[in-house]
Amino acid sequence: MSRYLTQSLPPEHYARELLAQLRINTIPTPVELICTNLGIVLNYNSGLSCESLIAQKNGKTAIIINDRETYGHRKRFSIGHELGHYSIPSHLQDTYQCSLNDLNHYTPDKIAESEADQFSPELLMPSNHFLPDVKKHELSLSTIIDLSNKYDTSLISTAIRFIKATEDLGAIVLSQNKCIKWTFHSPLFLGVIRDRGQLHISSTALITLNMVSTYPAYPDVCQVMCGQIILMELVF
Repeated sequence: MSRYLTQSLPPEHYARELLAQLRINTIPTPVELICTNLGIVLNYNSGLSCESLIAQKNGKTAIIINDRETYGHRKRFSIGHELGHYSIPSHLQDTYQCSLNDLNHYTPDKIAESEADQFSPELLMPSNHFLPDVKKHELSLSTIIDLSNKYDTSLISTAIRFIKATEDLGAIVLSQNKCIKWTFHSPLFLGVIRDRGQLHISSTALITLNMVSTYPAYPDVCQVMCGQIILMELVF
């Protein structure tokens, strides 16, 4: 959709370029203000059949976010995701309709959706702010919660962004119904985590998981700290 940004660079570059262009350096990133400054109409609609969409017609652009049973962090990520479609030069369709599976699910099978998913965390957690925070803190659940509150982002997206940047040894495991869905590890982590495998009923991770309840403020996960591995159980 973009008609003005530099071509053929990583998605994160376009997020940084957009923030620089609009001279935005505040945290949390004001995604609604970004839409206003770009002349994008932003609406919320509880009857939307998808999670979010962006459409362009006659030189006008609109982003619509599903307002039904969607909490604030996901709305912000969805807006960032759609702004990715707007800003990345190779995203030339006039309309992108994005399902929940397209948003924040880290699947590489859809290139445009994967690129928008890479764009959004950089927009919401800009490297010039987030990386210094990573260097100042050790990997822990309390760190992830603090940074999630600071950047107004979900625990999952914050944890994944942190684990990719930290020099600590550690990993993030995301599971659903006690089955591993995704794993992310720090660059120095040499352990092996079986991807998409069933958590054994006697495993420390599962035992720890059963002892921890969902955080009311974060409806997408409940936390588990298992040594150097943080396990997050999806509950939606």
